[in-house]
Amino acid sequence: MTLSSCSRRMLTTLSVLAMLHSISVNAQTAPKTPPTLKALEQQGVHFVADTLPAPRGMKGWAAYHGQQPLAFYVTGDGNVIMGTLLDSEGEDMTSKPLQDTVQAAMMDGIWKQVQKSHWVAEGSPSAPRTLYVFTDPNCPYCTQLWSETQPWVKAGKVQIRHILVGILTKTSPGKAAAILASANPGKALTAHETAYFEARQKQAADGRKIDPDGQGIAPLDRVPANISQQLEENTRMMLQLDLQATPALIWRDAYGAVHIRQGVPQGDLKKIMGPI
Repeated sequence: MTLSSCSRRMLTTLSVLAMLHSISVNAQTAPKTPPTLKALEQQGVHFVADTLPAPRGMKGWAAYHGQQPLAFYVTGDGNVIMGTLLDSEGEDMTSKPLQDTVQAAMMDGIWKQVQKSHWVAEGSPSAPRTLYVFTDPNCPYCTQLWSETQPWVKAGKVQIRHILVGILTKTSPGKAAAILASANPGKALTAHETAYFEARQKQAADGRKIDPDGQGIAPLDRVPANISQQLEENTRMMLQLDLQATPALIWRDAYGAVHIRQGVPQGDLKKIMGPI
């Protein structure tokens, strides 16, 4: 399910303000890594190389933020221009070399980010494949994905690492916190998803409308500070990666390439999960 319009506006506003603030910083000299770029790094921009085609006297830096490739051109006096360079005929000189330069590093960087998130594992740690999923406890599509992936989990073929967020309904944060704070988070998550799935099955049978807030694990009334921080960091990571819906899946294929997908894959689970 998608983020609220409020969350999307907040992300957009913060990103724009942070970028404008960083770009306004002027360097007095032009060292190998200008101070302006250092300021941008603090806002979550990752610089990969300074090999982009650039006008004489300027250096083109390839970078990314979340899933967005970015091009920065540093002038001789240390000022920075962000955007696309066009030649005399109006042809784009930036996009292809930018994509070629940052793609592998960007996806590898995303993989390293989600590895450091606060996740709850389901399945064998020795499984040959790992799937990260941004999961909201009240998301019906997350429960659908959970159900459809169980054959791979139970066969020991895939370990799913649920990056819990609480963004959809009033009890989402409390339920996510209850799972994370449990003595056995993996067991708590399985019990919650099982109960929610069974409730949805009964709904489909008799046509009743289900209230997600009343299903599964009971939400915590008071969330411990450390658990609240974990949920905030997970949500911030989701926003930084430009993901606006749950479930959001991140995985490596058989060749090691990183992929990202939002929503329940329709008919593509075998491509993501591999053979059972």
